[in-house]
Amino acid sequence: MNAKPPNPRTPDWDIDSMFTDRWSPRAFASDPLSDREIQTLFEAARWAPSCYNEQPWLFVYATEPNQRAKLASCLVAKNQAWAGRAPLLMFILARRNFQKTGKENRHAPYDAGAAWMALALQGSLLVRFGDPAVADAFCATRLERDWGNVFGTLPAGVGTAAIIERHAVRI
Repeated sequence: MNAKPPNPRTPDWDIDSMFTDRWSPRAFASDPLSDREIQTLFEAARWAPSCYNEQPWLFVYATEPNQRAKLASCLVAKNQAWAGRAPLLMFILARRNFQKTGKENRHAPYDAGAAWMALALQGSLLVRFGDPAVADAFCATRLERDWGNVFGTLPAGVGTAAIIERHAVRI
């Protein structure tokens, strides 16, 4: 990949950049994710640690516009504005009781959070290992401070040919 734009986020202690490179975007490309990309995200979540390997998480997701609109309608108005444009929208739920015993699993929300973090980090890898020009432009829209008043605007000088000719991410 081409040189990654500088990341202004700096941790207090030495940690891997995958943590500081993760962000919560509010601007999205309209390109749909392939089934393979979506399954890769869920596979990463499957490997998250959980109490007794219960894996108490459930991802509810939508890729079709009408399904995404239904999920987005559950959000507050401010979040509906950006979430409705995402090509993949999902909620994560946690089963509060163990499946075998029915007893309360007080670790379930933490386990679901671990699964979400695994999914988010895998998502960042899909960008990191995508077409270099596309990945660089994607990172530049979030890490460089040349946004003007619109988050997600491409900085001046970024070539758009690779973005227009974008191909599927190789996993």
